[in-house]
Amino acid sequence: MGQITVFGGPERRRRWHEDERAKILSEAFSPGACVARVARQHDVSTALIYTWRRKAEVQSAAAPAQVGFVEAVVLDDGGSKQVPSPPAVVVDLPGGRRVNIGGPAPPVALCYYSSDRRGEHPRAHLAGYTGILQVDRYAGFNALFEEGWADKPMTCANCWVHARREFFKLVDIRQQLKRKKKGTAPLISPLATEALEIIDRLFAIERGINGKPAAERLAVRQELSAPIVAELEAWMHETRSKLSRHDAVAKVIAYLQNDWAGFTTFLADGRICLSNNAAERQLRSVARGRKAWLFVGSDRGGQRAAMMLSLFGTARLNDVDPLAWFTDVLARIADIPQNHLHELLPWHWKAAQQAAEELAA
Repeated sequence: MGQITVFGGPERRRRWHEDERAKILSEAFSPGACVARVARQHDVSTALIYTWRRKAEVQSAAAPAQVGFVEAVVLDDGGSKQVPSPPAVVVDLPGGRRVNIGGPAPPVALCYYSSDRRGEHPRAHLAGYTGILQVDRYAGFNALFEEGWADKPMTCANCWVHARREFFKLVDIRQQLKRKKKGTAPLISPLATEALEIIDRLFAIERGINGKPAAERLAVRQELSAPIVAELEAWMHETRSKLSRHDAVAKVIAYLQNDWAGFTTFLADGRICLSNNAAERQLRSVARGRKAWLFVGSDRGGQRAAMMLSLFGTARLNDVDPLAWFTDVLARIADIPQNHLHELLPWHWKAAQQAAEELAA
């Protein structure tokens, strides 16, 4: 009978001592070091080094947290240009972390995955956050605006696009013809048309101040938008009193009046957008492609899909071609030193590409 020999990697049976792991981690993640090169020197896989690092991070997270600082940004509705922002607002998060919002940092898209539409998922994503939350009246957000959520409730900013859409449905002949039965005449509501004319004046003002500093936006809103909002409020109160509660227009008016405070917070804070279109745009590709790739396979697949959507969405927000950027990142990331990884972020990558093109020219 022949002899069978089984070969295994050197780390397959080896038990790395804690001091050895600490030494390798120190070398691999020191400034200017390359993880792959350190792994070859010590005859260990890069995957194992990253596993050690994750375990070390978990252990350090269990210890008393040290205050850190990271940058984030509030996206201005519709503004494509980066302009100097107003003084930053610092938000304290659990674990001693602090987030700076309203600064001049590049825009970032961050997507989360959840297995269903239960409200516990957004509550978990936003645990401890007490800033501004732009919403579309999804009921799962309601608990976030109640007393006892954190040291103070969030500031609710409702989306005016969603409110306008409900009025628009009552005058959209094409969509009504598609959905109504044959022989049924479409409904064109003159009352809905009146509401649309008032709301469109608000959006016209917003188009003129998109990308402006928050203080300037607030001043314009208080001067020009506030009277229009007051006019709409009076119109809704008068109109609803004349309609049956089952009337289509009355239902849309009730939609606004039931949380009117959330629709008017933009008049008191220039950082708040009139709509949450910036977030909706990031998920448009999911909605358009769901019939082609309906399933993600598992929860882990959904989390990875959210991560990829975050990366590609951030690239688009910074006017970077996602395919060109991601292809270049995959080709370079294994050999770039850890202290230079930030150079692969879309806004730094774009600047480097532009500099190279200028030199070539």
